[in-house]
Amino acid sequence: MFKKKWLFILLIIGILALSGCTYSDRIREDFHVTDIWGDDAEFNTLTLNGRVTLQGDGKVWLEFRPDIDFTTIRAQGKPTWVTRGIFGGFSLPIYAADNEELFFDMCIPNRWYQPAWIDLGTVGDKPMGMAEYGDNLYIPCEGDNNVWMYDSSTFSISGNVDDNPNYACTYGDNLYVSCAGGDDTVWVYDGIVWSKSGDVGNNPRGMATYDDNLYVACSGDDTVWVFNGTVWALSGNVGTSPEYMAEYDGDLYVGCGGVDDDVWIYNGLAWAKDDDVGNNPQEFHEHDGDLYVNCYNDDTLWIKSGGAWALFTNVMTTLGNEPVGLEEYNGDLFSACQNEIWSDISNFWNMNVDFVAHEPMFLKEYDGKLYAACSEDDEIWVYEGETAWIHVHCWINDAQGAATDAFRLYIEYESYTAGVDIVPAISDEIVIEQITGIALAKQSYIVEFPLNMRDIENDDNIALRLARIASSDEIVDEVIISHFGVLFLCDKLGNTMP
Repeated sequence: MFKKKWLFILLIIGILALSGCTYSDRIREDFHVTDIWGDDAEFNTLTLNGRVTLQGDGKVWLEFRPDIDFTTIRAQGKPTWVTRGIFGGFSLPIYAADNEELFFDMCIPNRWYQPAWIDLGTVGDKPMGMAEYGDNLYIPCEGDNNVWMYDSSTFSISGNVDDNPNYACTYGDNLYVSCAGGDDTVWVYDGIVWSKSGDVGNNPRGMATYDDNLYVACSGDDTVWVFNGTVWALSGNVGTSPEYMAEYDGDLYVGCGGVDDDVWIYNGLAWAKDDDVGNNPQEFHEHDGDLYVNCYNDDTLWIKSGGAWALFTNVMTTLGNEPVGLEEYNGDLFSACQNEIWSDISNFWNMNVDFVAHEPMFLKEYDGKLYAACSEDDEIWVYEGETAWIHVHCWINDAQGAATDAFRLYIEYESYTAGVDIVPAISDEIVIEQITGIALAKQSYIVEFPLNMRDIENDDNIALRLARIASSDEIVDEVIISHFGVLFLCDKLGNTMP
């Protein structure tokens, strides 16, 4: 019986090998395959006794090894082949130095899961700032004075409110929406019907809860109003055109996007200017203990860390243009720009997805997924995490002595459908910065690149180019590339998901 069980395990391994793919290297010491999950609470495992348990709609990662262009390497005599004992890899100096690079190509398998971002459908007219309330997602639509509801499967209208509803926020047991049109009101929803909560300022927009009260920023008269659960009252005057708000570290913040371009702060007693921040600060979000804000007019992202505001990054290396919505999902920060969504996946800001002609404005996590409201075409998109990753295994040649030492790897990729498309000359780009810090010589790393699958179809040809570019605080000597693979998400039998 013992031998039969081992023969069964060897048979599974042999079938996977013949199929051209293997389980990923994410395997625990007890041979349980990780990154497999389902709806049921029980674990999904592959154990030493050969028993496979995949509950519910379990999914697995399969890794494929792209073909490497050895002809180019031989012809150029580079990158240089480096060995360490019985291990070997290609040495990559900084690309601008002598243009050493690696080229790969492969055919997309029929087993790939789906693109990371999925179009769920159309709602109302110009969907805006969303909020989760009860078990549903609520979406105010500025263009048709409705608030739509999504229950994880279907969209419906929850009710009508005043002119230009643009931002939703929960407070107490109810849901509130600010109406920025000529009515200048806030409406409330108790789970059954919508009704007027009160008149507030001029052009109410972003809302936030703070110290058991609900606050709303009014961009038309430069005020912030407060609701204590019974009545609305003026909280105070702030800078020009206040729009969006957030509670952080015991204080309340509002971004003023008029001529001042500053952030104001409220300590529970009085409003005061906190600092000048970018150009037209929009939504805030707390991430890894710091406060971030998008700046619409100069495509920047600012951070408040250690008490002071500072420029975190800008459009030259990150954001697309005109960022508004900001949200954290799966430990990463996402920014909604006019034509793109950017994120800090793998600790470096890259375009997460191309949203040209959609104009995503706001983001919201709901039911374990990330949702984007697109104001241009009234669509709602959903993101469940990346479904394909490029894995690069590497090591550094020399020891590093500074806490900020780092190297950057750069990947270009593009695909086409054979027999249909013209082979493209353009490509998408991803850059990942790997912080080494103080490290010993020959320290190894796994650098992960999210691969956008939205425009890639089954059996497409895809080409990838790997290079190394200058980092923010460059390491000494070279990076050795020892493994290159692409991981695809599949169902539990290795097939395409419906």
